[in-house]
Amino acid sequence: PEVVKEIHAILPDLAIFFEIGKAKLTDKSMINLGYVADAIKQVPDRKFIIFASADKETGTPEFNQKLSEKRGNAVFEALTQKFGVNPDQLGVQAVGSSDQRFDGAALNRVVVIEDNK
Repeated sequence: PEVVKEIHAILPDLAIFFEIGKAKLTDKSMINLGYVADAIKQVPDRKFIIFASADKETGTPEFNQKLSEKRGNAVFEALTQKFGVNPDQLGVQAVGSSDQRFDGAALNRVVVIEDNK
């Protein structure tokens, strides 16, 4: 009899935090993105959303929108170019400072990678 082994990746939402006004990924963030990339590549039929935001306490809405786009794109590029994730598995949703998911400015300078089940 043939034994079939299935691999199921379970990817909890992952938060990548940024410094105020910045879109640069840290070395620590890159380590986490490497782990996420490995999990994403195990489920090629699944799609993931890169949800990018900025805090509402600093910057104008226009600046925060552009900043969140830069943050989302930085994560997208790291996952696809450095770690080899299929770009078709990823979408970027940049919301600027219009969607504050967490309490406190520093926690909303974030990109969250979510399973788009």
